[in-house]
Amino acid sequence: MKLLLTSSGLDKPALIAAVKKSIADPKTCRAAIVTSGVTPESIPWLALIEDQLAEAGITNTAIVNLSNGNGAAALDDAGLIFVCGGNTFSILAALREHGWVEKIQARVKAGALYIGVSAGSILASGSIELAGFGSEGDENEIALEDLTGFGFTNIAVFPHFKPSLAAEVDEFSQQVDYPVIAIADGQAVFALGDSHEVL
Repeated sequence: MKLLLTSSGLDKPALIAAVKKSIADPKTCRAAIVTSGVTPESIPWLALIEDQLAEAGITNTAIVNLSNGNGAAALDDAGLIFVCGGNTFSILAALREHGWVEKIQARVKAGALYIGVSAGSILASGSIELAGFGSEGDENEIALEDLTGFGFTNIAVFPHFKPSLAAEVDEFSQQVDYPVIAIADGQAVFALGDSHEVL
């Protein structure tokens, strides 16, 4: 499986380059962009994602809207699945409600590139327990009990890292039995099979 787990999206040339080398034919690749909703506030962000994907040669994009379920058909043949940020607990609950967890898992296991941003990166792990941890963690406002993520990787990505959060990363790392990789905005973890590197 191919994963590009970012803190703040494809905002560096190295991350665009990683997308390019992970897609066999960008011209024929469909990208499904999974978002919490299409609102006036989100439109510039979604346009930026489409521009960044276009830099990688991918112009066939579709919006998959978690708030109303629109666009789900794009998941069936997507060569790239891009899961945006937001509240990790709410995103996971909505994915389950629409029955999209299994669809996304199937596509990624079949070779589609998975790109996560912040919450989208946390979701790639076997558990999203990291999402609610620390001073800047998400609030589990919906009291979600099953924290099982996609299970694409045995690592957990701690996004939006800054030196003031180092003690929190260490504390969480000591509580779990899997690797925790902290990445700052502008960084990403690129995982291919059992290997991974920080870009």
